[in-house]
Amino acid sequence: MLQSFTHRIFVAFAPFLFSTAVAQPCADHPIGGIHILNKQPNRPYTATLRATQEQRLSDGNVIRASATLHEVRDSTGRTRIEIPAGCFPNQNGDLEQILQISVFDPATQIQQRWFTAGQSWFTTPGAGRKIVTVVRPPDPEPPPKVLTDSSRADPVPPVRESVHTEDLGVRTIAGTLAEGMRATRTVPAGQAGNDVDIVTVEELWVGKNIDTVLLENIDDPKDGHISIEVTDLKLGEPDPALFVPPSDYEVEEATVKKVKTTTPE
Repeated sequence: MLQSFTHRIFVAFAPFLFSTAVAQPCADHPIGGIHILNKQPNRPYTATLRATQEQRLSDGNVIRASATLHEVRDSTGRTRIEIPAGCFPNQNGDLEQILQISVFDPATQIQQRWFTAGQSWFTTPGAGRKIVTVVRPPDPEPPPKVLTDSSRADPVPPVRESVHTEDLGVRTIAGTLAEGMRATRTVPAGQAGNDVDIVTVEELWVGKNIDTVLLENIDDPKDGHISIEVTDLKLGEPDPALFVPPSDYEVEEATVKKVKTTTPE
């Protein structure tokens, strides 16, 4: 099985913020969910990424979405990702970009999230708030109970699938040589409640000298075609101030909660 060289992060473009009439779309059409590339540590860089999605519906309609993302990483492994989250009209009627900022520190496993925009967005009732959400990892769980044979639940059979991988050779992406690999994953009919085979194709191009995913293409029957490509890459230490939230923002604490499952005694 081809393992992605990325740490997959599902990104929601805050649709709840833009369900009211005060927010307006920008030139880009936000993607409902994409995989953001989280690179190898000790490889500081500044990158621009272009993400696109094309989904073909059963009635022949085509839904397209796109976004330009900015990502930086320092030599300690901290990452900052800027995600477009719509636009807002300022007092002059001009549209100003709203960005969702996410900073992750692998040493502490703490993530900080906040929004940046023009002052009009923060002063309009019902719009934005100057808040930094600090998400901390959950507390370690106690060891699971040992079940007896009489109380052990019947195991769920795994979904059987076949995976074929192939080497795609070498190409240049964002001025860097990259090696490509493609994985075709097939779930046979009936294995997951499916009437016909489910075929998913994932293509990865990894920079040879920087261990960084420069291009990822995914073709999935459910989500359509998703492509994330690094269009500009600059190596070097980013400004440390990029990883610090604005000083006039309030802090809200949050903790990731694990889903608890009950097992028969």
